[in-house]
Order: sequence, then structure tokens, then C-alpha cells
Amino acid sequence: MSQMALNAQDVKKSTRIEKSGDKSFYIHKVEKGQTLESISKAYGIEVNALLGANPDAIDGISAGQELKVPCGSASKKGTSEKIKSSGKTYQVKSGDTYYSISKEFGVWVEDIKKLNPELRKAGLKEGLVLNIPERKKIIIAGSR
Repeated sequence: MSQMALNAQDVKKSTRIEKSGDKSFYIHKVEKGQTLESISKAYGIEVNALLGANPDAIDGISAGQELKVPCGSASKKGTSEKIKSSGKTYQVKSGDTYYSISKEFGVWVEDIKKLNPELRKAGLKEGLVLNIPERKKIIIAGSR
């Protein structure tokens, strides 16, 4: 039972906007096959910004769930940040996904991709040895 993930261009952007304090968010209803990555690309934001607004989504998303998607360019803040290696490596196994690897090591998918630029050409392939980035704390706006 293989399920194809939707590409960013297949994700229909929401027009519903809600304000929370001084910030505005699109309210995106997740459809079958959508991933955090495809949703974030469709809206032009980093997955980290999407997770910052929806911390419960770190464990995954499901069809019908509503996500807050930050509006505006503030959500792209910090995209030029240098990603540091933790010194660990991981050899990709059959069936691994970016998400499963990121969850196993507690790191962001984007950070794995930034630290391993060869993934842009080759993609995630069995036997490939990845450098694992340092873990980062999730910073949620408004939390103490």
C-alpha cells in the first residue's frame, strides 16, 4: 500500500487567515498525501516555521488536521544560518525517509539536507552515508 506524497505545486494554498496577537496565519487543512515539507514549500516558508506555529506536528500530520501557516516574510527568518555537524554519520537503509531519519536523531529535515548537499542531486538512496546535524531546541514564539 504505497502512498505518494504530493508536491508543493499540488498543495492548494488556503485563503483563510486568522490573527493571533500581532501575527497572522493561514489556516491550512491538511489533505491526504501532504507532508510538512510540501506544505511549507507551497507557502514559501521553512518547515521549522511551520513546526514553530504547530509544535504538535513534530510527530506527524494527518488528513483533516488544521495547521497554522505563518504569513509574511518573517517566517523565512534565519534561513542563511550555518548548520553544524554533530560528528555523527548515518548510513541510509532501505525504507528510510527524510522524516524517519530526522525523527530518529531529533533534527530538522532541512538541516539534514543543508549539511548533505549531495542529496539535491542523488536524493535519499540506500547505502548513502549522511552527516547528522547538531540537535537544536525548538523555539516557539511566545513560550518561556
